[in-house]
Amino acid sequence: MTSPSPWQPLTLGRLELDPATLFAGGARGYTDYPTLTPACPSTWPGSASPMPAPATPSQPIRTSHLQETHPMTSLNGAVVLVTGANGGIGGHFVREALARGAAKIYATARSPREWDDERVVPLTLDVTDPASIRAAVEHASDVTVLINNAGSSPSTPGILSHTDEEIRANVETNFLGPLFLARAFAPALSAAGGNTAIIDIHSALSWYAVAGIYSATKAALWSATNSLRLELQPAGVQVVGVHVGYVDTAMAARAEGPKVDPADLVDQVFATLEAGGYEVLADDTSVQLRAGLSAPLEAVYPQLAAGR
Repeated sequence: MTSPSPWQPLTLGRLELDPATLFAGGARGYTDYPTLTPACPSTWPGSASPMPAPATPSQPIRTSHLQETHPMTSLNGAVVLVTGANGGIGGHFVREALARGAAKIYATARSPREWDDERVVPLTLDVTDPASIRAAVEHASDVTVLINNAGSSPSTPGILSHTDEEIRANVETNFLGPLFLARAFAPALSAAGGNTAIIDIHSALSWYAVAGIYSATKAALWSATNSLRLELQPAGVQVVGVHVGYVDTAMAARAEGPKVDPADLVDQVFATLEAGGYEVLADDTSVQLRAGLSAPLEAVYPQLAAGR
């Protein structure tokens, strides 16, 4: 038997990913995040082990990992910096932070837009440029909540088909950018003595390596987020990681399958933040792929077994 082509849909339990659909249009620059689409089986391929039951529209998944003692960050009176604020998800982060009582929001982008609320401060920021990061830290030295939302994706899913430029650009934007921003703001967040936080937007594809360098950079950011959480916890800095699939924004307009309402995604993130949570699994896709981390590789990637 031959293994499936990288361009064929891959099935994980109830989940089916079509890389051709995932990367249709060759999106470049700051984007929202791709995901998987539901399929039919209720068990891991080749196994009797059940998959988690899917959420229904009337029962949205809201899940976070809590501990008995943990920092809790309030948005009331907070000073928030959002990267990629021009996008659909970024805009919802800005508006919802205002609704929850934020005192000031730095809405950043390479070419920031104007806002109709005096509490929103447009700020130029290129997360791939060290000088731009330094300038942002100097200008926004009062930040108490950093939201690493900006991201990019290559034009194709195959890591062997990416150009060297695409690989470097995605590593800079999806991994090094948010990591260097977190490191740059960490001293001020730590010195505040609590009620400070970093929120990193990952992807369901952090746990499903079919999206080439995109999956690789999101997996790297997930690992870095875990490291940051451990190192910053003694200083009272809360670090939240967010996993999500398709989000119902312009970037996913041509994608088929379930999509998370961006308002619901942001509500889940901020609810987790203010409850002292560490991780958000925003949809059924993320829940199932998280569970798949303990499964055999042949179960997660059935083409490995098919090729034997």
